[in-house]
Amino acid sequence: MKDILQKLKNGEISVESAEKMLRNDHIVELEDFAKMDIHREMRTGIPEAVFAEGKDDEELLKIIKSCSNNGIIVTRLTNQRYQQMAEGINEVLTPNMAIEYNPKARILVIRTQEVKKLVKSA
Repeated sequence: MKDILQKLKNGEISVESAEKMLRNDHIVELEDFAKMDIHREMRTGIPEAVFAEGKDDEELLKIIKSCSNNGIIVTRLTNQRYQQMAEGINEVLTPNMAIEYNPKARILVIRTQEVKKLVKSA
């Protein structure tokens, strides 16, 4: 982003070109299986969500690694599959990441901060 803004400041690109580049700057394409919005959590407060079904374990690990500085939600991840992938997931995460898996919801949440839980009142 800084490079784009610097080019705009230096008159190397137009405002329209800078706008177009900034809109596309946050999308990262991972081979032929995923396009990731790596700034989604920064913009919306909610990390990128990925549908686990239809992706093999290697693809999911690459996706998780690409978001290891931003956070990610992996949906439709069965408990059995999560258990099989747990070691690989931990290997690709950075030390500042918090991880939580909910087997009932089949959702894995990885964030750069502790996940806040809502508690039901009795």
